Amino acid sequence: MSLNDSRFITDTGEAVKQCEVVTDPDTGFTVSGFLTERTILKITKLHSIYEMDLCDLIWLDEATLIEITRSCGNTLKVLLLDRCNVSDEVLKQIAFSAPHIRKLSISGCDRTSISGISVVLSVCTSLTNLNLAGNSNLLNYACKSDDDFLLDIYEKTVPSILRTDLPIHLTDRNQRDTFCSRKLFAELIEKLPGLTSLSLANIENVDDQLLSKFSSNMSLKVLDLSGTCIGDLGLSNILKLVPTLVNLSIAFCFNIESLEPLCTLLHLEHLRAIGLYKLESNEIIELISKIGHNLKSLDLSGCSNLSSACIRSISDRCFRLVSLNMTGCIHLESESFENMWMCSKLKTLCVNSCYQLDLEYIRRKLDQVEVVRIRSQSSGTIVSSGIVPNWKPLPLNQQLKSIATNAAKNGSSKKKKDTKK
Repeated sequence: MSLNDSRFITDTGEAVKQCEVVTDPDTGFTVSGFLTERTILKITKLHSIYEMDLCDLIWLDEATLIEITRSCGNTLKVLLLDRCNVSDEVLKQIAFSAPHIRKLSISGCDRTSISGISVVLSVCTSLTNLNLAGNSNLLNYACKSDDDFLLDIYEKTVPSILRTDLPIHLTDRNQRDTFCSRKLFAELIEKLPGLTSLSLANIENVDDQLLSKFSSNMSLKVLDLSGTCIGDLGLSNILKLVPTLVNLSIAFCFNIESLEPLCTLLHLEHLRAIGLYKLESNEIIELISKIGHNLKSLDLSGCSNLSSACIRSISDRCFRLVSLNMTGCIHLESESFENMWMCSKLKTLCVNSCYQLDLEYIRRKLDQVEVVRIRSQSSGTIVSSGIVPNWKPLPLNQQLKSIATNAAKNGSSKKKKDTKK
Protein backbone atom coordinates (compact mmCIF):
# COMPACT_ATOMS: atom_id res chain seq x y z
CA MET A 1 0.00 0.00 0.00
CA SER A 2 1.05 3.53 -0.59
CA LEU A 3 0.49 6.80 1.21
CA ASN A 4 0.17 6.31 4.98
CA ASP A 5 -0.81 2.65 4.42
CA SER A 6 -4.24 3.77 3.31
CA ARG A 7 -6.31 1.41 1.21
CA PHE A 8 -7.74 4.28 -0.79
CA ILE A 9 -5.84 7.00 -2.70
CA THR A 10 -7.66 9.71 -4.64
CA ASP A 11 -6.74 10.99 -8.09
CA THR A 12 -5.09 13.99 -6.37
CA GLY A 13 -2.78 11.71 -4.36
CA GLU A 14 -4.57 12.14 -1.02
CA ALA A 15 -5.15 9.23 1.37
CA VAL A 16 -8.76 8.63 2.39
CA LYS A 17 -9.60 7.79 5.98
CA GLN A 18 -10.65 4.16 6.09
CA CYS A 19 -12.84 4.29 9.19
CA GLU A 20 -15.74 6.50 10.15
CA VAL A 21 -15.77 8.40 13.41
CA VAL A 22 -19.16 7.77 15.01
CA THR A 23 -20.83 8.56 18.32
CA ASP A 24 -22.34 5.77 20.37
CA PRO A 25 -25.95 6.91 21.12
CA ASP A 26 -26.08 4.94 24.39
CA THR A 27 -22.85 6.10 26.02
CA GLY A 28 -22.11 9.29 24.11
CA PHE A 29 -18.54 8.15 23.42
CA THR A 30 -16.98 8.95 20.03
CA VAL A 31 -15.28 5.91 18.50
CA SER A 32 -13.72 4.88 15.20
CA GLY A 33 -15.73 2.32 13.34
CA PHE A 34 -14.30 -0.69 11.49
CA LEU A 35 -13.92 -0.91 7.72
CA THR A 36 -17.25 -2.23 6.44
CA GLU A 37 -19.02 -2.70 3.12
CA ARG A 38 -21.04 0.44 3.81
CA THR A 39 -17.87 2.44 4.54
CA ILE A 40 -16.12 1.27 1.37
CA LEU A 41 -19.13 2.09 -0.81
CA LYS A 42 -19.40 5.52 0.79
CA ILE A 43 -15.71 6.22 0.13
CA THR A 44 -15.91 5.16 -3.52
CA LYS A 45 -19.00 7.27 -4.12
CA LEU A 46 -17.74 10.44 -2.40
CA HIS A 47 -14.17 10.42 -3.76
CA SER A 48 -12.52 9.95 -7.14
CA ILE A 49 -10.49 6.85 -6.27
CA TYR A 50 -7.23 6.34 -8.18
CA GLU A 51 -5.82 3.43 -6.15
CA MET A 52 -7.79 0.87 -4.14
CA ASP A 53 -6.39 -2.00 -2.07
CA LEU A 54 -8.93 -4.62 -0.99
CA CYS A 55 -6.44 -7.46 -0.46
CA ASP A 56 -7.51 -10.16 2.02
CA LEU A 57 -10.98 -8.66 2.58
CA ILE A 58 -12.55 -12.08 2.12
CA TRP A 59 -15.81 -10.96 3.74
CA LEU A 60 -16.62 -8.89 0.65
CA ASP A 61 -18.94 -11.02 -1.49
CA GLU A 62 -19.17 -11.04 -5.28
CA ALA A 63 -22.15 -8.66 -5.46
CA THR A 64 -20.45 -6.11 -3.20
CA LEU A 65 -17.22 -6.21 -5.20
CA ILE A 66 -19.19 -5.56 -8.38
CA GLU A 67 -20.98 -2.60 -6.77
CA ILE A 68 -17.71 -1.17 -5.42
CA THR A 69 -16.02 -1.46 -8.79
CA ARG A 70 -18.96 0.14 -10.55
CA SER A 71 -18.99 3.10 -8.15
CA CYS A 72 -15.27 3.85 -8.71
CA GLY A 73 -15.68 4.56 -12.40
CA ASN A 74 -13.03 5.68 -14.87
CA THR A 75 -10.71 7.28 -12.31
CA LEU A 76 -9.61 3.89 -10.94
CA LYS A 77 -6.11 3.06 -12.19
CA VAL A 78 -4.70 0.70 -9.52
CA LEU A 79 -6.77 -2.18 -8.11
CA LEU A 80 -5.43 -4.83 -5.72
CA LEU A 81 -7.75 -7.77 -5.03
CA ASP A 82 -5.38 -10.49 -3.85
CA ARG A 83 -7.13 -13.41 -2.12
CA CYS A 84 -10.59 -11.87 -2.49
CA ASN A 85 -13.85 -13.44 -3.72
CA VAL A 86 -13.17 -12.38 -7.27
CA SER A 87 -15.16 -14.17 -9.97
CA ASP A 88 -15.35 -13.81 -13.74
CA GLU A 89 -18.36 -11.52 -13.30
CA VAL A 90 -16.28 -9.20 -11.09
CA LEU A 91 -13.52 -9.12 -13.72
CA LYS A 92 -16.01 -8.24 -16.44
CA GLN A 93 -17.35 -5.39 -14.29
CA ILE A 94 -13.78 -4.14 -13.76
CA ALA A 95 -13.20 -4.15 -17.51
CA PHE A 96 -16.32 -2.12 -18.30
CA SER A 97 -16.20 0.24 -15.29
CA ALA A 98 -12.45 0.93 -15.32
CA PRO A 99 -11.25 0.35 -18.90
CA HIS A 100 -8.18 2.56 -18.34
CA ILE A 101 -6.88 0.60 -15.34
CA ARG A 102 -3.08 0.26 -15.32
CA LYS A 103 -2.34 -2.14 -12.47
CA LEU A 104 -4.45 -5.17 -11.56
CA SER A 105 -3.53 -7.81 -8.98
CA ILE A 106 -5.76 -10.85 -8.44
CA SER A 107 -3.22 -13.22 -6.90
CA GLY A 108 -4.80 -16.26 -5.29
CA CYS A 109 -8.27 -15.68 -6.77
CA ASP A 110 -9.10 -19.25 -7.80
CA ARG A 111 -12.63 -18.45 -8.95
CA THR A 112 -11.34 -16.58 -12.00
CA SER A 113 -10.82 -18.27 -15.36
CA ILE A 114 -9.86 -17.43 -18.92
CA SER A 115 -13.51 -16.41 -19.49
CA GLY A 116 -13.18 -13.35 -17.25
CA ILE A 117 -9.48 -12.66 -17.71
CA SER A 118 -9.84 -12.55 -21.50
CA VAL A 119 -12.42 -9.75 -21.15
CA VAL A 120 -10.05 -7.72 -18.98
CA LEU A 121 -7.15 -8.22 -21.39
CA SER A 122 -9.31 -7.29 -24.36
CA VAL A 123 -10.81 -4.11 -22.88
CA CYS A 124 -8.13 -2.81 -20.50
CA THR A 125 -5.42 -2.17 -23.09
CA SER A 126 -3.65 0.36 -20.82
CA LEU A 127 -2.50 -2.36 -18.39
CA THR A 128 1.16 -2.06 -17.40
CA ASN A 129 1.23 -4.36 -14.35
CA LEU A 130 -0.68 -7.65 -14.15
CA ASN A 131 -0.45 -10.16 -11.28
CA LEU A 132 -2.22 -13.49 -11.83
CA ALA A 133 -0.10 -15.54 -9.42
CA GLY A 134 -1.68 -18.61 -7.87
CA ASN A 135 -4.80 -18.64 -10.07
CA SER A 136 -5.03 -22.38 -10.69
CA ASN A 137 -7.99 -22.00 -13.07
CA LEU A 138 -6.29 -19.41 -15.26
CA LEU A 139 -6.50 -21.47 -18.45
CA ASN A 140 -9.85 -23.13 -17.75
CA TYR A 141 -13.26 -22.19 -19.09
CA ALA A 142 -15.89 -21.41 -16.46
CA CYS A 143 -18.97 -22.24 -18.51
CA LYS A 144 -20.03 -24.42 -21.42
CA SER A 145 -19.71 -23.20 -24.98
CA ASP A 146 -21.80 -24.33 -27.95
CA ASP A 147 -19.16 -26.91 -28.80
CA ASP A 148 -19.50 -28.45 -25.32
CA PHE A 149 -23.06 -29.55 -26.02
CA LEU A 150 -21.92 -31.01 -29.34
CA LEU A 151 -19.14 -32.83 -27.51
CA ASP A 152 -21.65 -34.34 -25.10
CA ILE A 153 -23.44 -35.96 -28.05
CA TYR A 154 -20.18 -37.23 -29.62
CA GLU A 155 -18.93 -38.69 -26.35
CA LYS A 156 -22.15 -40.59 -25.80
CA THR A 157 -22.59 -41.92 -29.35
CA VAL A 158 -19.15 -42.24 -30.96
CA PRO A 159 -16.54 -44.70 -29.53
CA SER A 160 -13.31 -42.99 -28.46
CA ILE A 161 -11.25 -45.00 -30.96
CA LEU A 162 -13.22 -43.44 -33.82
CA ARG A 163 -12.80 -39.90 -32.43
CA THR A 164 -9.01 -39.80 -32.72
CA ASP A 165 -9.00 -38.49 -36.31
CA LEU A 166 -11.53 -35.70 -35.69
CA PRO A 167 -10.38 -32.06 -35.45
CA ILE A 168 -8.86 -31.10 -32.10
CA HIS A 169 -11.86 -29.02 -31.05
CA LEU A 170 -14.10 -32.10 -31.34
CA THR A 171 -11.90 -34.83 -29.82
CA ASP A 172 -11.37 -34.21 -26.15
CA ARG A 173 -13.00 -31.48 -24.07
CA ASN A 174 -9.97 -30.80 -21.82
CA GLN A 175 -7.55 -30.91 -24.72
CA ARG A 176 -9.73 -28.52 -26.73
CA ASP A 177 -10.19 -26.07 -23.85
CA THR A 178 -6.51 -26.05 -22.91
CA PHE A 179 -5.38 -25.59 -26.49
CA CYS A 180 -7.77 -22.70 -27.16
CA SER A 181 -7.25 -20.92 -23.84
CA ARG A 182 -3.45 -21.01 -24.14
CA LYS A 183 -3.57 -19.56 -27.61
CA LEU A 184 -6.12 -16.91 -26.60
CA PHE A 185 -4.19 -15.90 -23.47
CA ALA A 186 -0.90 -15.52 -25.37
CA GLU A 187 -2.53 -13.44 -28.13
CA LEU A 188 -4.20 -11.08 -25.64
CA ILE A 189 -1.03 -10.57 -23.59
CA GLU A 190 0.93 -9.71 -26.73
CA LYS A 191 -1.66 -7.07 -27.66
CA LEU A 192 -0.99 -5.06 -24.48
CA PRO A 193 1.59 -2.55 -25.72
CA GLY A 194 2.39 -1.02 -22.34
CA LEU A 195 2.59 -4.19 -20.22
CA THR A 196 5.87 -4.08 -18.29
CA SER A 197 5.19 -6.44 -15.36
CA LEU A 198 3.59 -9.90 -15.50
CA SER A 199 3.34 -12.52 -12.75
CA LEU A 200 2.22 -16.07 -13.52
CA ALA A 201 3.77 -17.55 -10.39
CA ASN A 202 2.48 -20.79 -8.87
CA ILE A 203 0.11 -21.63 -11.73
CA GLU A 204 0.48 -25.32 -12.57
CA ASN A 205 -0.80 -25.17 -16.15
CA VAL A 206 1.75 -22.52 -17.10
CA ASP A 207 4.17 -24.74 -19.01
CA ASP A 208 6.24 -24.98 -22.18
CA GLN A 209 3.12 -25.40 -24.31
CA LEU A 210 1.73 -22.07 -23.11
CA LEU A 211 5.02 -20.22 -23.59
CA SER A 212 5.32 -21.67 -27.10
CA LYS A 213 2.15 -19.76 -28.07
CA PHE A 214 3.92 -16.41 -27.68
CA SER A 215 5.41 -15.19 -30.94
CA SER A 216 5.73 -11.37 -30.79
CA ASN A 217 8.23 -9.20 -28.95
CA MET A 218 6.98 -7.70 -25.68
CA SER A 219 8.15 -4.75 -23.60
CA LEU A 220 8.18 -6.67 -20.29
CA LYS A 221 10.61 -5.49 -17.61
CA VAL A 222 9.47 -7.84 -14.82
CA LEU A 223 8.49 -11.48 -15.32
CA ASP A 224 7.67 -13.93 -12.50
CA LEU A 225 7.40 -17.59 -13.48
CA SER A 226 8.14 -19.03 -10.02
CA GLY A 227 6.59 -22.38 -9.17
CA THR A 228 5.40 -23.12 -12.69
CA CYS A 229 6.00 -26.23 -14.82
CA ILE A 230 8.12 -24.54 -17.47
CA GLY A 231 11.27 -26.21 -18.77
CA ASP A 232 14.27 -25.24 -20.88
CA LEU A 233 12.27 -25.14 -24.13
CA GLY A 234 9.55 -22.81 -22.87
CA LEU A 235 12.04 -20.57 -21.06
CA SER A 236 14.14 -20.24 -24.21
CA ASN A 237 11.09 -19.27 -26.29
CA ILE A 238 9.74 -16.60 -23.96
CA LEU A 239 13.11 -14.97 -23.21
CA LYS A 240 13.75 -14.40 -26.92
CA LEU A 241 10.70 -12.14 -26.94
CA VAL A 242 11.61 -10.02 -23.88
CA PRO A 243 15.12 -8.70 -24.61
CA THR A 244 14.69 -5.72 -22.28
CA LEU A 245 13.83 -7.82 -19.19
CA VAL A 246 15.23 -6.38 -15.95
CA ASN A 247 13.76 -8.65 -13.28
CA LEU A 248 13.26 -12.42 -13.69
CA SER A 249 12.11 -15.04 -11.19
CA ILE A 250 12.27 -18.74 -12.05
CA ALA A 251 12.32 -19.99 -8.46
CA PHE A 252 11.24 -23.60 -7.91
CA CYS A 253 10.88 -24.31 -11.64
CA PHE A 254 12.29 -27.79 -11.19
CA ASN A 255 12.15 -28.72 -14.89
CA ILE A 256 14.80 -26.11 -15.74
CA GLU A 257 18.23 -27.67 -16.19
CA SER A 258 20.04 -24.93 -18.11
CA LEU A 259 20.37 -21.15 -17.81
CA GLU A 260 21.75 -20.70 -21.32
CA PRO A 261 18.61 -18.80 -22.52
CA LEU A 262 19.35 -16.10 -19.92
CA CYS A 263 22.66 -15.23 -21.57
CA THR A 264 20.86 -12.95 -24.05
CA LEU A 265 19.30 -10.79 -21.29
CA LEU A 266 21.91 -8.05 -21.30
CA HIS A 267 19.71 -5.71 -19.22
CA LEU A 268 18.93 -8.21 -16.44
CA GLU A 269 19.52 -6.75 -12.97
CA HIS A 270 17.60 -9.08 -10.64
CA LEU A 271 17.54 -12.88 -10.85
CA ARG A 272 15.83 -15.38 -8.51
CA ALA A 273 16.72 -18.99 -9.32
CA ILE A 274 15.85 -20.53 -5.96
CA GLY A 275 15.73 -24.31 -5.62
CA LEU A 276 17.07 -25.21 -9.08
CA TYR A 277 19.02 -28.16 -7.72
CA LYS A 278 19.84 -29.52 -11.20
CA LEU A 279 22.03 -26.54 -12.06
CA GLU A 280 25.77 -27.12 -12.24
CA SER A 281 28.57 -24.64 -11.57
CA ASN A 282 29.55 -24.31 -15.23
CA GLU A 283 26.02 -23.02 -16.02
CA ILE A 284 26.33 -20.21 -13.47
CA ILE A 285 29.88 -19.35 -14.50
CA GLU A 286 28.86 -19.07 -18.16
CA LEU A 287 25.86 -16.91 -17.24
CA ILE A 288 27.93 -14.60 -15.03
CA SER A 289 30.49 -14.13 -17.80
CA LYS A 290 27.73 -12.88 -20.14
CA ILE A 291 25.43 -10.78 -17.94
CA GLY A 292 27.18 -10.53 -14.56
CA HIS A 293 28.31 -6.95 -15.14
CA ASN A 294 24.72 -5.72 -14.84
CA LEU A 295 23.39 -7.85 -11.96
CA LYS A 296 22.32 -6.09 -8.76
CA SER A 297 20.68 -8.98 -6.90
CA LEU A 298 21.25 -12.70 -7.32
CA ASP A 299 19.46 -15.46 -5.38
CA LEU A 300 20.82 -18.98 -5.92
CA SER A 301 19.67 -20.44 -2.62
CA GLY A 302 18.94 -24.15 -2.78
CA CYS A 303 21.21 -24.72 -5.81
CA SER A 304 23.13 -27.31 -3.86
CA ASN A 305 25.49 -28.44 -6.64
CA LEU A 306 27.29 -25.09 -6.95
CA SER A 307 30.96 -24.94 -6.07
CA SER A 308 33.42 -22.26 -4.98
CA ALA A 309 34.18 -21.50 -8.63
CA CYS A 310 30.81 -19.70 -8.82
CA ILE A 311 31.77 -17.35 -5.99
CA ARG A 312 35.08 -16.54 -7.69
CA SER A 313 33.26 -15.83 -10.96
CA ILE A 314 30.80 -13.53 -9.16
CA SER A 315 33.70 -11.71 -7.47
CA ASP A 316 35.41 -11.12 -10.82
CA ARG A 317 32.36 -9.94 -12.78
CA CYS A 318 29.49 -8.66 -10.63
CA PHE A 319 30.78 -5.22 -9.66
CA ARG A 320 27.26 -3.75 -9.33
CA LEU A 321 25.98 -6.55 -7.09
CA VAL A 322 24.13 -5.35 -3.97
CA SER A 323 22.55 -8.59 -2.70
CA LEU A 324 23.72 -12.21 -2.92
CA ASN A 325 21.94 -15.23 -1.44
CA MET A 326 23.77 -18.59 -1.46
CA THR A 327 21.71 -20.35 1.22
CA GLY A 328 22.11 -24.12 1.18
CA CYS A 329 25.12 -24.14 -1.18
CA ILE A 330 27.01 -26.66 0.92
CA HIS A 331 30.03 -27.05 -1.38
CA LEU A 332 31.30 -23.49 -1.00
CA GLU A 333 34.67 -22.83 0.65
CA SER A 334 35.55 -19.86 2.84
CA GLU A 335 38.62 -19.00 0.73
CA SER A 336 36.45 -18.45 -2.35
CA PHE A 337 35.13 -15.23 -0.74
CA GLU A 338 38.64 -13.77 -0.59
CA ASN A 339 38.11 -11.42 -3.55
CA MET A 340 34.46 -10.63 -2.86
CA TRP A 341 35.58 -7.18 -1.69
CA MET A 342 35.83 -6.30 -5.39
CA CYS A 343 32.02 -6.19 -5.36
CA SER A 344 32.24 -2.82 -3.65
CA LYS A 345 28.46 -2.22 -3.69
CA LEU A 346 27.62 -5.51 -1.99
CA LYS A 347 25.49 -4.88 1.11
CA THR A 348 23.76 -8.20 1.79
CA LEU A 349 25.23 -11.69 1.78
CA CYS A 350 23.18 -14.63 3.00
CA VAL A 351 24.87 -17.99 3.58
CA ASN A 352 22.34 -19.82 5.76
CA SER A 353 22.94 -23.56 6.25
CA CYS A 354 26.48 -23.25 4.89
CA TYR A 355 27.96 -24.66 8.08
CA GLN A 356 31.25 -25.50 6.39
CA LEU A 357 32.10 -21.81 6.05
CA ASP A 358 34.33 -19.89 8.47
CA LEU A 359 32.06 -16.93 9.12
CA GLU A 360 34.67 -14.85 10.92
CA TYR A 361 37.08 -15.23 8.00
CA ILE A 362 34.43 -14.03 5.56
CA ARG A 363 33.49 -11.13 7.83
CA ARG A 364 37.08 -9.90 7.92
CA LYS A 365 37.23 -9.98 4.13
CA LEU A 366 33.90 -8.18 3.70
CA ASP A 367 33.98 -5.15 5.96
CA GLN A 368 31.67 -3.24 3.63
CA VAL A 369 28.86 -5.78 3.98
CA GLU A 370 26.15 -4.56 6.32
CA VAL A 371 24.24 -7.82 6.65
CA VAL A 372 25.93 -11.14 6.10
CA ARG A 373 23.63 -13.64 7.72
CA ILE A 374 20.01 -14.07 8.66
CA ARG A 375 19.33 -16.08 11.80
CA SER A 376 16.16 -17.11 13.56
CA GLN A 377 17.41 -15.24 16.64
CA SER A 378 19.74 -12.27 16.73
CA SER A 379 22.86 -12.00 18.85
CA GLY A 380 23.14 -9.02 21.15
CA THR A 381 20.12 -6.74 20.92
CA ILE A 382 16.83 -8.10 19.67
CA VAL A 383 16.17 -7.27 16.03
CA SER A 384 12.60 -7.81 14.89
CA SER A 385 13.67 -8.89 11.40
CA GLY A 386 16.22 -11.34 12.77
CA ILE A 387 19.03 -9.73 10.77
CA VAL A 388 22.41 -9.67 12.47
CA PRO A 389 24.78 -6.87 11.30
CA ASN A 390 28.20 -8.40 10.57
CA TRP A 391 27.66 -11.11 13.20
CA LYS A 392 29.25 -8.74 15.72
CA PRO A 393 27.83 -9.36 19.22
CA LEU A 394 27.44 -6.50 21.67
CA PRO A 395 30.37 -5.68 23.96
CA LEU A 396 30.17 -7.42 27.33
CA ASN A 397 29.18 -4.27 29.28
CA GLN A 398 26.32 -3.58 26.82
CA GLN A 399 25.16 -7.18 27.01
CA LEU A 400 24.99 -6.98 30.82
CA LYS A 401 23.14 -3.66 30.56
CA SER A 402 20.65 -5.20 28.12
CA ILE A 403 20.08 -8.19 30.41
CA ALA A 404 19.56 -5.91 33.43
CA THR A 405 17.08 -3.75 31.48
CA ASN A 406 15.06 -6.78 30.37
CA ALA A 407 15.06 -8.15 33.92
CA ALA A 408 13.79 -4.82 35.26
CA LYS A 409 10.99 -4.78 32.68
CA ASN A 410 9.96 -8.32 33.57
CA GLY A 411 10.00 -7.46 37.27
CA SER A 412 7.81 -4.39 36.82
CA SER A 413 5.29 -6.31 34.72
CA LYS A 414 5.02 -9.00 37.40
CA LYS A 415 4.40 -6.35 40.08
CA LYS A 416 1.58 -4.85 38.00
CA LYS A 417 -0.04 -8.26 37.67
CA ASP A 418 0.24 -8.83 41.40
CA THR A 419 -1.37 -5.47 42.21
CA LYS A 420 -4.24 -6.24 39.83
CA LYS A 421 -4.84 -9.51 41.63
